[in-house]
Amino acid sequence: MNTQLFLKLISNLLDVPVFDGTDMDDTLKHIEENYCINKTLQPMYTADALHYLIRSAKPDVLYEIIDYLNISISFFIFDSKIFLLGPYAKGEFSESAMDELLIKNKLPSSMVMQLRLYCTKFNIITTNQIQNTITQVLSALEDTTISFDYRRLSGFIADTSDINSDEKILSETNYSEIYRRYDSENRFLNAIRLGDIDNVFNAFSDMAQNSFTALATKEVRSYYLSPASFSIIIAITRKAAEQSGLSVITINNITQKYVQRFSVNNNSSHQNIIADYIVELVNAVKEHRLAYASYSKHVVKAIQYMDLHLSEPITIEDIAAAANLSVSHFSRIFKSEVGETAMSTLAKMRCKKAATLLKETNLPVGEISSFVGYSDNNYFVKVFKKIYGVTPSEYRKAKA
Repeated sequence: MNTQLFLKLISNLLDVPVFDGTDMDDTLKHIEENYCINKTLQPMYTADALHYLIRSAKPDVLYEIIDYLNISISFFIFDSKIFLLGPYAKGEFSESAMDELLIKNKLPSSMVMQLRLYCTKFNIITTNQIQNTITQVLSALEDTTISFDYRRLSGFIADTSDINSDEKILSETNYSEIYRRYDSENRFLNAIRLGDIDNVFNAFSDMAQNSFTALATKEVRSYYLSPASFSIIIAITRKAAEQSGLSVITINNITQKYVQRFSVNNNSSHQNIIADYIVELVNAVKEHRLAYASYSKHVVKAIQYMDLHLSEPITIEDIAAAANLSVSHFSRIFKSEVGETAMSTLAKMRCKKAATLLKETNLPVGEISSFVGYSDNNYFVKVFKKIYGVTPSEYRKAKA
């Protein structure tokens, strides 16, 4: 095999450092000097620890080291050569998790900035991406089908001097099928949390494919292929959408609609229903993130409360209570973030809903006024004209 071509292809496809471990001492020394930012938090990134791990490696197995910082290095043997990939990130940087890690290891909080800069400079790459890319490139170069088992190494070596040279360091049970399934699910759920409509179906396809493959266990296949599969998908996607900040009322409205559709259609339609459900849910998350990305959780709660209670006689006290703040504190925060008072925002939301009804229905203006929360029709007309520059009747005529 052309080793240099292999290294170049893997590095370009994954955008990650790739090393030929032929000159093991120099390679591992380079990794420690350039990527081991703190030996307490990355005990397996030292040259000695890596040497012990690699020495016990077996062919046809992809090993993945995951350190306390959630930064990984993978290594494997092929054609009697050792190859190392990484470092790369396993997920987004979490400041709260980092604070907890520093406290647990009695390290100063001043390290957070340094660790943030370190962790965020690496691309986020999944195990599936690495495994699939390596397999496909090797198959192309060698013109043969190649597959690797997977072993995740999360036990940490603090002192290599205590390790017996005959110890089977890498003799863990092979849980590759389980890890592959969970890795696919995490990619899928992360795409939902981010409102990533471009990648959510690739992730879902990988998740489903891992279940349909002939290598998948009976348990794994039944996990997705059982009659309860849609219920499982609904349950996990609802939680992912909720974590994005999307209102649980909105999530419930979307899911209930598709649960009903799923119950009355035959099996041949189920795949399309699931696809439609994912699209609508992810688009709702995307719109939510675009609308509220710059707002604090208190302001988001307030806006969601106003949206859900447009027709009711809402007061500033009601809105502040929904945001779990005092009226004075809430008013300052809302004005600072949104640029106007909460009551001004409420008026715009009500008039926006009214404008939609004026365009799409023939309901009398008085009924629309009452529906969006204005019991006094004359006052509604005054507010609407201030926002849109025309009266509700004039607006309807112009949009006809």
